[in-house]
Parts: sequence; structure tokens; C-alpha cells
Amino acid sequence: MTELRECSECGHALNRYSPGERCGSCAWEARARIGQPPTLPERFWTEPPMRDALSRRDLQAVLRIYVDVTRLTQEAVALLINSHQGTISKILHGQRSRYTIQDVESIRDGLRIPGPLLGLQPGPHERVTGTTVNAKRDVNKIAIGEDASVIPRASVEISAPPHARDDDMERRALLQLLAVLAPGAAVPAAHLEALRSALERALGIRDEFTVEDWEQAVADHAYSIRVMPPAALVGVLSSDIADVGHALDHRPDLDRPTLQRVSAQLAALMAMALDELDDPHEFRWWRTAHRAAARAGDRHLEVYTRGRQALCTQRRPGALQGADQAIELAKNRPSAGLAEAYATRAWILARAGDRPGAHRALRDLDELYGRLPVEVTGDQAAIWGWPQQRYADVRTGVRLNLRDPSLYDELPKRPKSRVGPRGQAGGDLKTAWARINAGDVNEGLSDAAEAVSLLPPEHRTVAMRYLVGGVYRALPDEKARALPAARELRALASGRS
Repeated sequence: MTELRECSECGHALNRYSPGERCGSCAWEARARIGQPPTLPERFWTEPPMRDALSRRDLQAVLRIYVDVTRLTQEAVALLINSHQGTISKILHGQRSRYTIQDVESIRDGLRIPGPLLGLQPGPHERVTGTTVNAKRDVNKIAIGEDASVIPRASVEISAPPHARDDDMERRALLQLLAVLAPGAAVPAAHLEALRSALERALGIRDEFTVEDWEQAVADHAYSIRVMPPAALVGVLSSDIADVGHALDHRPDLDRPTLQRVSAQLAALMAMALDELDDPHEFRWWRTAHRAAARAGDRHLEVYTRGRQALCTQRRPGALQGADQAIELAKNRPSAGLAEAYATRAWILARAGDRPGAHRALRDLDELYGRLPVEVTGDQAAIWGWPQQRYADVRTGVRLNLRDPSLYDELPKRPKSRVGPRGQAGGDLKTAWARINAGDVNEGLSDAAEAVSLLPPEHRTVAMRYLVGGVYRALPDEKARALPAARELRALASGRS
């Protein structure tokens, strides 16, 4: 029997795949205390909401987005920027609006923000040791409000020893190409990764990652997928997938089953992100995840990849059969993957109007939830867990699809504890849907439209559009569907907004 482990910081049960003694959220927090901010993709800083806030030097908006994504406490952010918790609180609550250049530089350096996006010189974290930087433009003269992402980056020249200049020509060309890439440029991830790998080979950089490093990276991604825009996450995952593939080929010193398990998890996370982008390549990644989990000999993970695929693709034909396959593979052994499969059955049957079938599926889920290990129900952060909130969300979704008019009175009217923009919007949309089912159509429709209006474009994923479509279909008649707010919901659900 697996030994129960708890996070040494918050006391929550650790997922069986969590490395070390901390959960993902607390691990980020601990790194912040020693001046190491969470690793975020460069695209995070160039997505429209953040880029616009940086260009205006709107530090309140910058910190709000940063805290929302990383889930760091105000104290941890204060430690990163060499400030105090009270100062962070004042900024977040709009009680401070004037800043010195030193204040802005502290935030740039502490959070590792690209300097040009703030109209500043590159910070110490952007400078390459042993290089000569020839700036193409004085970044101090960038006007606030100007799109810094289109300003050329510095060119980098590295002097090679005379006897190696011919051999180093390719190396210098690669470095120069990297140097002129603008932040947020639309570079295909595969091409960019090939460039990075070739550069590391040319530089003779050795892969020194341990299996614990890979497990921690997966744990971080399993949290990030809930809060990060999926398009940004795909780029981050691409790099790690290429690296773990290289490790499988060239690192016989690493435990192979563990790397295979990491590969399965990364492939599953990639499939989830691609599903949110409605990218047909997701099916190839699901297939890779199934095979890698089987190669690793991890039956729970194999059940999870199949159950999660059924859940993610529930709007498509064949999802119910996929859920049944996961259930058969599980052999009634309790796991998060089996819960995903039961949840998929309940949702699909409810949408089809099969009330008895949906209730039977919920009873199966109820029985299973009582047998799930504490390490599964106690994992609040990672996508692999099945905490009480997930269980409640499934029951809520089934009752919404069955048009239960009594649900609205049981739901919090303005839930504010959700993780990330999609979590917040999802909670608000479900409450609005329940309000419509209860007969308060105009107010429910207004609440849904407000929730959608606050959702950033990069978070308007397939799952969110599908949820909006459920709200729209709950409208009782054509008169309600002809209202302006209803037309906005229909446009988003169909992918036109």
C-alpha cells in the first residue's frame, strides 16, 4: 500500500506523482522566498493583457495577473522584489499609483520581466555573461504605450578562439538568430526547439537533469495547465518533451520507467492543451500518452490518460466508449482516472436527457469517491488530483444538464475562490446557468454575459465555449435567444468571438 505523504508546508496530501516534500503551489512559494520566481514562458509577458499593462507601467494590473497565475502570496512577491507585504497589498488594492524608476526596476528584476516591455534596459537576468551587446536602439527612449514587442532585440557577438573560428561559425549564426527574435514572435515551437537543441550541442552543454527534476517539472505543468493560456503552455511543454526524449535516448543513468512515466504525463498535458485549442493533433498525443504509461507499467496513469481523454473529448462521438474502456482497464481499483471516466458517463448521459442513466453514473461516482486514496482527494493543485471541489463540480454539471431548478439556491452566488481566469469564469457561468434553470432568465443571461466579458481572449478555450453553449441551450425559447446578450453567447460558443 502506498505510504500517505503530506506537504511539509500546507499539510495537504501529496499526489503519488509529486516529487519532494512540497505540493506544487508550496514549491513555487518556497522558491520565491529565496529569490527564485516561478519559471514562466516568455509568451506570458507578451500576451495582450500583460503586455498592455507593462507598456502602461500599470503595476497594479501586472501584479494582479502575476499573482493570479502563480498563486504566490503577497509576502512571497514582496520578497522577490525586495519590498514589504504591505506595499504589495497597497499596489494590488489601487492605493498606490506613483512609482520611482527604482520601483519599476525592482519589479523587473524580481519577477524576471523583459526590460524593454517596461521601457527599460534589459535587467541582469537578461544579460549573457561573456558577450558583447550591440544595442540596435536605445531602450530608454521607448515611449510608454509603444509596442515593445516589435522593437528589435540586441545582436550578440561571441568571440571564438582563432583555432576554432571556422568550427564556431554555425554557433555564432545560431546565437545571432536567437538574439533578433522579438518577444511573442510567431515562431513554430518545433523549429524553435530544434534551434535550441542545436545550439546546446554546439555549445557542448550537457544535460544534467535528474529524474527528480523531471518529476518537479511535470508537477509544475500539472498546476500551470489550470491557469496558463493553453497556447503558451504548448510552447513550454514542447521544450520539455524534446528534452525528455533526448534523455530517454542518451541518459542510460536515469531510471527508464520513471522517464517513461514522465513522458506519459507530458504527452497527456500536451493533449489537454491542444484539445483546448481545438487542434486535431491532440489524438496523436493521447495515443502516445497511453503507450508511454503502459511502457512505464503504471496502470493508474494509463487509466487516467484514457479517462481524461474521454472527459476532454466528451462532445465528440466515441467518448462514451472511451470512458467504458478506462472503466474496464481500471478493474474497479480506485483512482483519479476511474473518477474521470465515471464523470464522463454522467455528463454525457445527462446531456442526452437520460435521467436514470445519469443518476446511476453519479451513484457509481459517489461510491468510488468514498474509496479514493487521500493522496488523490487531497491534491488541490495538480490536474491529477480529484479533490472535493472536482467532485462537487461534476455533480453540479450533471444537474445543470438535467435542468434541475433547485440547484441555484444551493450554489454560491459570486464564487471567488476559483483558480485562474477560466476557473473563475466557469464558476460564474455555472451559477448563471442554474439561475436560468430556476426561471430567472434575464438575470441569468446578464450574469453569463458579464462572466464572458471578463474572460481574456486567450482563455476563451474550447471547454469554455462548450460551457457557454450549455448556458445558451438552457434558454427556454426563441424570444430569450434573440436577446443581444444571448446572441453574444451564441457567437462565443460557435467560435466567432
